[in-house]
Amino acid sequence: MGRPLCFKGLCKTFAYYDEADIKRGLLATMDLFRKIAMKLTEKLGYSYPIELDKQVTEWTRTRLSEKMIYRGEIQILAIF
Repeated sequence: MGRPLCFKGLCKTFAYYDEADIKRGLLATMDLFRKIAMKLTEKLGYSYPIELDKQVTEWTRTRLSEKMIYRGEIQILAIF
């Protein structure tokens, strides 16, 4: 992964202050981390835990799709 690709990925991780863009920014951050970690583990001779990554990504996408509730000024995911 070259620096331009890494820089483009990093730019996508920043979000504005609305719910949809924060979700997009989180998923972009996870994607960038995955790409860098996969390259790094390959260079160091390790295996990347892709199945665990898939499970965590799916869990995160599920939580992000759940209804958000508000308590005062704090926004809380309704997961319980």
